[in-house]
Amino acid sequence: AQLSAVTPLVESQPASSTSQSTTLIVDSTKVETTITQAVQEVGPSVVTVTGNVPGQYSPFGMSSGGTVSGSGVFISDQGYILTNNHVVEDTQGDLTIILADGSQETAKIVGTDQYSDIAVLKTTGKVPAVATLGNSDRLNPGETVIAIGSPLGAFKNTVTVGVVSATGRSIDTGNGYTIDNLIQTDAAINQGNSGGPLVNLAGDVIAINTLIVRSSG
Repeated sequence: AQLSAVTPLVESQPASSTSQSTTLIVDSTKVETTITQAVQEVGPSVVTVTGNVPGQYSPFGMSSGGTVSGSGVFISDQGYILTNNHVVEDTQGDLTIILADGSQETAKIVGTDQYSDIAVLKTTGKVPAVATLGNSDRLNPGETVIAIGSPLGAFKNTVTVGVVSATGRSIDTGNGYTIDNLIQTDAAINQGNSGGPLVNLAGDVIAINTLIVRSSG
């Protein structure tokens, strides 16, 4: 995420020999155009991921299963999709991915990492677009970022915009380990956004949206 890739927002006119004050012109349409272009570039590579969770035995009998839903993003023209491990870890059988145009394909889990909460899926179906992976080490607080995903499972390819609030955050998962080097953002993220990309203004994916921290727990 190089700041030099962002279109300058401020133009200055030098003061004249009579020492008139410098005039600053801020064109907000430039930033809006940059965001729109980034969304148009990455949006087609974003998918909704759904899977079936089997019922479980308990002292009270067999519980009913259900459906889980999250987001993902194509990272290869060979059909590989990046998402969160917690989106798919309890699922059984094939997963369903819903593309940006509404069409559906099946996918299988090919790799998971519980400790970074990352999973890789693969589909043999069509790949409408592939996202470019950026370098999150170059992020700076205050940099504009875009989250794309399917909050609540129903609002596919929703776009929200915020900034990098901080880098290097750590979160205790409550399961005996922490997730380190997280990026904090104020871009609106809801349940179902998990696994979707966080994108910089150059259109590069620099993170995967993983969790929400609220004071209410």
